[in-house]
Amino acid sequence: MAGKRAFTLVELLVVISIISLLMSILLPSLHKARGQAKQAACKSNLRQWGVVFLQYSSDNNGRFFAGWMGSALTKASDQWPSALRRYYMNPKLRLCPNAMKFAGLGDSPNSNINCLSATEAWGIFSKDPGWAVEAGDYGSYGINAWICNPLPNTPIFVKLRNAYWRGPDVKNTSNIPLFLDSYWMELWCTDTEQPPAFPAAAFLDNPAGQGRSCILRHNKKTNIVYMDSSVRDVLLRQLWDQKWHREYKIPTVTWPDWMK
Repeated sequence: MAGKRAFTLVELLVVISIISLLMSILLPSLHKARGQAKQAACKSNLRQWGVVFLQYSSDNNGRFFAGWMGSALTKASDQWPSALRRYYMNPKLRLCPNAMKFAGLGDSPNSNINCLSATEAWGIFSKDPGWAVEAGDYGSYGINAWICNPLPNTPIFVKLRNAYWRGPDVKNTSNIPLFLDSYWMELWCTDTEQPPAFPAAAFLDNPAGQGRSCILRHNKKTNIVYMDSSVRDVLLRQLWDQKWHREYKIPTVTWPDWMK
């Protein structure tokens, strides 16, 4: 019986080269497909959040919750993670699929262990800090903080009493951002904030508004659910074109090179 013929070294090298070539062709496509799947999952999460917000307002005489009114005044039940808790069953709904890592424990957006990169979530909170969240809360989305129904005579309410979207019964709801990708739980967007000079500046400078969503989580885009529950992905520089509050005017902005 004739002996079995073995592969020569040259033949093995040719096979390895072919496999390497195929991998180099397929891997970018697989990476792109996985990115598209995560993008779709993020948008699906946000659509569900749009329904959650509308369900809450429907059950509360067409009004949203009180929102943040200053650390000394705000109760956890005033803010969205707690106010909406009974409307979402799975806490992981608070996480974008591209930001499901945790850097550690922390109790404020200034904590360098709380939100270090675009792929990390805020939280997990080790204890109830007495405002906005409860122990164990986490997430990688943030609310447009002008979406709330502040209590009368609180300092923040008096300052800009006409700016808030107190309920969804308003015009042009498809242009009012409700909830979006963010490295902190809320965004106080104004028409005076300038964009971060570079991506990491969103974390280092800790701007309170649009900069909190100026993160490279979905390349140079971010996902937003609007008050009518529609979801769109927008370029990061388009964050300044949104109708954040009633008195918001689209500003003149100097774009850094990384956002052009």
